[in-house]
Formats: sequence, C-alpha cells, structure tokens
Amino acid sequence: MKLKQQPELNKVLLECGVYLISNWAILNDTQPKQLERIFKDFHIFSQGGFSDAAIKEAQSILESYHTIYRLQRLQQRRKGLRSKCIAPDTQQLQDIAQDIQKHTGQIFEIEVLSQKLQKLAAQLREYRIYVRGGSVQTSSLDAVYGSKYNSLIEEIPATETNNSLEENDEQTEFFTVLSPSIST
Repeated sequence: MKLKQQPELNKVLLECGVYLISNWAILNDTQPKQLERIFKDFHIFSQGGFSDAAIKEAQSILESYHTIYRLQRLQQRRKGLRSKCIAPDTQQLQDIAQDIQKHTGQIFEIEVLSQKLQKLAAQLREYRIYVRGGSVQTSSLDAVYGSKYNSLIEEIPATETNNSLEENDEQTEFFTVLSPSIST
C-alpha cells in the first residue's frame, strides 16, 4: 500500500505533524523568492526571527541547489529515470558549494552546506505542515528559555494589588450604603 494513495491517512499524519515528503523534494519544490515571505511571516518568532542577511544566504543556497541538484533531477526525468529525491551526493554538494562561491563569494565546506540544506528543509517542512492544517511542533517556554523563563516572568510589573483591594472595599461600602435606600 502506497501512502501517497491514501489521502485520509496522509491527513491524519499531517494533523500529527508528519509530512511524508523528503527534504530534497521540499527544496526542489520551493522557489527562492518564497523564502523571504515564509521566514518573515511564519518563522517570525523562531529564535528572534531571521535577519535579511540570513534570508539572503538561504536564498543563495537554495538557488545553487536548484542550479545543480534540481537540474540534474530534471535531466534524469527527461531520460525516463524516475526515482525518489535522495540526498545530494558529495560531488553535487561540492558543485553547489562552488556555485554559491561563484555567485556570492561565500565558501562552505560540504558538511556545513549539507547541514544548512537540511535545516532549511526542516524549516520549510514546518511551514508546509502549518499551511496544510497540521500540527506544528512547539517548544515549551521552559525548554526555550530554561531558568531564564522565570526571571522573564518576574520582570513583568505586578498590578498594584493594594489599590485594587481598596477600590473593591470602596465599591462594597458604596453598595452597602446605597442598598438600604434603594429597598425603601
């Protein structure tokens, strides 16, 4: 049984935060110009958001990925070779790194480039799960901020409880005095 042919099962998996598309297929299917909108609109709270420089870097990595990996996949499909999108091999990663260097001057080791591609795909996966109505993985504030979380709460100014208690007492007194005159 192929899961792609089971829309109800895919829907349930998506609701649980499982999206059955490979990282490499997600990268193939995403346009670099979409990244700015996705990172600014969806990932705005993700560790303080993304800087313009980080977005530009992600765009240049994705553009070079398309130039090398996606182009080779399209050539294979034209020859009638159909297969799942697998991770880029070492030669493809080297070619992608060279393409990035040629266009931006940035130099990436292939291990770092592979990690950046996987992280980008994971961020795009989160976005796709969200827009398709699925459950996006969240982190507790304790996990994100650790012991700093409690100090953040302590920094929130407390309401002046004495004033609100005095106001409640004044209201009670007002209604107590007013109550007998209303009933007569």
